Amino acid sequence: MEETDCKMDVMKPHKIYSAADSIQAGIVKELLYQNGIASLSKSAGDGDFLNAYMGFSVYGSDIYVDEKDAQKALELLTLFEEENTEFMDKEEPGMENGMENLPWYRNRVWIARLIAACMVLPCLIALIMSFLP
Repeated sequence: MEETDCKMDVMKPHKIYSAADSIQAGIVKELLYQNGIASLSKSAGDGDFLNAYMGFSVYGSDIYVDEKDAQKALELLTLFEEENTEFMDKEEPGMENGMENLPWYRNRVWIARLIAACMVLPCLIALIMSFLP
């Protein structure tokens, strides 16, 4: 068996952006790809579960690039945001200091927890009922 010199680069992920939804994450990833920067996206929080169950996630996605490409990626995103402020500025009213200023029905984290509780509660009731005579 012949040995060859092979160098393998391992990506050291560096978070550069938090996208509000999968569409925004896809646009950012495509921008990075067109400029020769490899990236990956990961759903924040329980986003993967919510994507599978409901088809979307209220937590959004985080975009990661390699540490060596982070500065170039941040410069690209800054330039892109300056040119496309209407698209990238998706903050809702009341989110200046987080989501604590929103009413309960507009708070995405609270709603996600409520949905999760509604899914767990019937299971707990069924479990309790199985132990009753």
